[in-house]
Amino acid sequence: LLWFWFWFSSFNLYWYGKKPSEISVLELLIKGPYREIFIAEFLLVFIIPWFTMIWNPIRRSIWGPTLIAVSILCGTLLDRIRLYVGAWDVAGRDFASMYQMKLSEVPVKIPTPDVADIFLIVGFIGGSIFLFMMATRLLPAINVWEQKELLLYKAEIQYHRTKVTVLGKSR
Repeated sequence: LLWFWFWFSSFNLYWYGKKPSEISVLELLIKGPYREIFIAEFLLVFIIPWFTMIWNPIRRSIWGPTLIAVSILCGTLLDRIRLYVGAWDVAGRDFASMYQMKLSEVPVKIPTPDVADIFLIVGFIGGSIFLFMMATRLLPAINVWEQKELLLYKAEIQYHRTKVTVLGKSR
């Protein structure tokens, strides 16, 4: 839900601004050509995590929170695509023509991604996975000192006919 709050609070400035340029930015990001991406991102960032966190069997399972996290990451990726595609669309223009642009005019279509754009997205995802895997090779994900401390507070004792593990009793 924290992801939804950050996502929702990014619209506060445009919502309460009420200037024509800020209203046109809000219309571009919600109602304009990015409407389908906005709806998909709203579903992935808020609706799907909300209703899956309500349901106990999914929330308590191993795969439930993982699927919720993947849903949030996909929604955040769509959000970044929605925000940065429009910004990079005008990157090649000179400053004089950019200052003459009217912010009250909402574009009617979004630029379609090229093969290079798709390779960049796949490369960033692959690079993030590679960086995480290299970091976990150098720094273990499980703290060694915590496991050593656990061994100090863990003992097996005989209880009637079986051995049981006792935690919290120092040796």
